[in-house]
Amino acid sequence: MSSFTLVLCILFAARSTLAEEEIKKDPNACAENSKNFSIQDISYMTNVNKTLYVKKRDYNTTTEFECLSAIKLFQYENGSYEYTLTARTNGSFQSHNVTMTPMRTGNHQVDNSAHYQELPGEEATHHRLMATDKESCFLFATTLKNGKYGCLLVATENAIEHISEKCLSVYDAQCEEGVDLYKSDCKNSESEGQVAAALENNYQI
Repeated sequence: MSSFTLVLCILFAARSTLAEEEIKKDPNACAENSKNFSIQDISYMTNVNKTLYVKKRDYNTTTEFECLSAIKLFQYENGSYEYTLTARTNGSFQSHNVTMTPMRTGNHQVDNSAHYQELPGEEATHHRLMATDKESCFLFATTLKNGKYGCLLVATENAIEHISEKCLSVYDAQCEEGVDLYKSDCKNSESEGQVAAALENNYQI
């Protein structure tokens, strides 16, 4: 085999490998794959009473916000939940409350999606559970405005710096590199104040 032919074979093999990787990265398919249904139960997340932090996501990567977090305040009688979302921009923290409704999509037999607004004034969108260790990390397939899907990796405050491979491995396989939104100084008195306020108002957190 000539050197030129060998180079062509290597290039073709590399291109084929890249094409396969691109095909495999499909958060939508992962979120609706029946093989994953046993762990795609949104109650694993709604049962968490700790602050949840966004580790990274592969959409809206140019955002000026960082230290995105969420804490559960209480549950409504209809099954929805009230959460406080907090983020930092230009050194200041901003918070707003959202109603999160557990929903069922596709052929799931239990609620697998967190349906809520990421930003005030926007439509609520599905955040379907792709992977979880059932207690500290949660990887979501997020429905985007353009009809495509992105990935959102979330972890509890005590696990954010040591996220389970059960979530990281699926992120690597199904998602783009994305942007890391968690910083070492994200845990702050702001989030502690939210917890204190929730307790003061007799909220279930």
